[in-house]
Amino acid sequence: LRMMAGEEIEGEGDPSPQQPTAKRRRVEHRAPPQPVCILPARAIPEAGGDATRVVTLRHPGSGKPAQFILTGGPIVEVYELATFSDSISRSWFAHDAVISNGDLQIGTVVDPVLLALPLLSRARDNSESFVLLDHILDDDTYPEYATLEHCEDIYTRVANVCDVRGTEEVRAYRLNDDKLMQWLKQKVDRVAAKLETSQISSITSAALASNFAAAKSKPTHIQLMRYAAGVIAEYLPPVFTDKLMQTLGLDAVPEPVTERQKKVVPTGPIAEPLEDYSTSTSKLVPKKAPSVIQKKLSKIDTKGMKSLSSFFTKKK
Repeated sequence: LRMMAGEEIEGEGDPSPQQPTAKRRRVEHRAPPQPVCILPARAIPEAGGDATRVVTLRHPGSGKPAQFILTGGPIVEVYELATFSDSISRSWFAHDAVISNGDLQIGTVVDPVLLALPLLSRARDNSESFVLLDHILDDDTYPEYATLEHCEDIYTRVANVCDVRGTEEVRAYRLNDDKLMQWLKQKVDRVAAKLETSQISSITSAALASNFAAAKSKPTHIQLMRYAAGVIAEYLPPVFTDKLMQTLGLDAVPEPVTERQKKVVPTGPIAEPLEDYSTSTSKLVPKKAPSVIQKKLSKIDTKGMKSLSSFFTKKK
C-alpha cells in the first residue's frame, strides 16, 4: 500500500547492495471516457458561471434512479439525460481528438412538476393537511429534489395541480386529482396537435410508424391522442395512468383495423385441413407405371439362377 502511495520502503539501517531501496512508482488512475452529450445552448454554462450538474433523481414513471441535468444560476432548468448505446463498437471524432466511448447522450427539457408528482402524491397520502413546498421536496434518498424549488414559476406550476392555502409569502399545497387530470389533458392535447401538424415520416417511434405505415393514410385524431397520451404516461406513476385514459375517454375506443390486419382477420369459422398430415405421406406419392424393360424382366424365369450378390460372398 505504501508503494502504491508513492512512498519509499525503508529497511533497517543504511541501504546496502544486498538490501536495495525501492524506487518511487507513480500510479495513475484514469477516468473512463465520457460519452458525447447534446444539449440546448442555454443549458451549457458560460465561462465563470454556475456549473451545470448531472444528478440522480427518481424517474416519475418507473420509480427507478435516472439521470437529470440541473442548470446553474438563480433560475434552474431541468433536462432528462437519455443515453443511447448498443453492442456496436464505435468512436467519435471531436476536432483533433478521438473519443473512444461511442455512446450518445441527449438532454431534453422536462417539466419539473412531473418530477415532483410522486412527492406531491406521497405528501397527500401521509397527511391530509396542506404542506409547504420545501417540505414536500425534502427527500433523504434524493436530496437534489430541493433544487426544483428554484425552477422558473415553480409555485405557479405546482398550483396548477394542487389546492393552495396561505398568503403570497407562505403557501401550502395539496395534490388535487381533478386539477391534475385537466393539466395532463392539456399536455396531451398539445402533443397531439404538434403531431398533427408534423410530417408523419419524421416521427421515429416504432409503434407510431408501424401503425401509420400499415394504415397508408393520415392518422386519425384518436390515433394521435393515443400516442400523445402514451408519451405523457411515461412520466406518470401507474396510479395516475388509468385516470388519465378515463379522462381522455380513450379506454372505450377500439383500435382501428388497418388494411394489412383486415387481410388476416378471420371473418367466418376456421377451416379445417382437408387431409391428415400427421400420418405417413407415402399414400400421397403416386406409383409410377413400369417401363418396357421392367415388364420384360418380370417375365424371365429366375429359378436356379444365382443372384448378383452371391458372386461377392466369401467361399466356404
